[in-house]
Amino acid sequence: MRVTDDQLEHWRTHGYVVVENFLSADEVDAALEEVAAYYPDWDEYAAHRPRYRHLGERGGGGARFPYQGGALSLISVHPDLIDFAERALGVRDVFLTQSGVSAKYAGTRDFDQPLHFDYGNNSLLVPRPEGRWHQTGTIIYLNGVDLDHGPTYVSPGSWRGADLHWSQQHPEWPTSRTQEEKPEYYERQLPVCAGPGAALLYSQNTLHRGSRFLADQGVRFAQHIVYRAAGNEWMGFTAFPRDGHDPAMATFMVSATPRQREAIGVPGPGHPYWTEETISGVAARYPGIDMKPYTLALEEAAG
Repeated sequence: MRVTDDQLEHWRTHGYVVVENFLSADEVDAALEEVAAYYPDWDEYAAHRPRYRHLGERGGGGARFPYQGGALSLISVHPDLIDFAERALGVRDVFLTQSGVSAKYAGTRDFDQPLHFDYGNNSLLVPRPEGRWHQTGTIIYLNGVDLDHGPTYVSPGSWRGADLHWSQQHPEWPTSRTQEEKPEYYERQLPVCAGPGAALLYSQNTLHRGSRFLADQGVRFAQHIVYRAAGNEWMGFTAFPRDGHDPAMATFMVSATPRQREAIGVPGPGHPYWTEETISGVAARYPGIDMKPYTLALEEAAG
């Protein structure tokens, strides 16, 4: 589902927006089927807790792009997500810096967090909340979330200097604030409860936090995705070329469109990198990849 202009304006004004049904039912089903390759469902987890003790200890955060199967990889570069990042950042060239799937199981660790900004481990500097200098954050709730299953809390209005949360002149450091330090921040927090396939779109200077499970059973699967403008090298999280030998990367390269490949740094058709030799070389490296768009652009450039 494409993010509407009104939803984009809400994101700009309040620092976040919740988009229900961002993923279709078919996309959610494909994603959850792929999640099963990484994490057990609740019944399996509850029946064999000792086997999955490591998931409770680290919060189930081990699955990341590129994923087995391809569905989660393509969600990472979903056309509507790229479109949102382009409009939010005001540039055409946007870059995926992070994509990971988390699994939170009831009765394990305490998932309660202080309100915080995300830029501490996504940037070497501090946020500048205008256009291309910013980063978008996304949490897609693959199986939905309610008040009993650890919803994310957001503090509206932490986008600019219009309220007590944010000053463009003096970005807050450290990135987290406890309730004892800033009780007024917590008075304004709102839980994000949403259905399967919903997306929470926020920013690197939006105060938010994870919360504890109140239910004694159940699991919450969510995909976390971050974009920045291409060229902002002080921002980042993952170096995708290190996964060049991973079969999952080959699956992604073959199934993605040229535009989706651009989102992880692959030059688009018409880029000076592309020659007859590099086109044939990439075709040999990734059997089944469609290189016609690159060949046609090269032929058009040659006249």
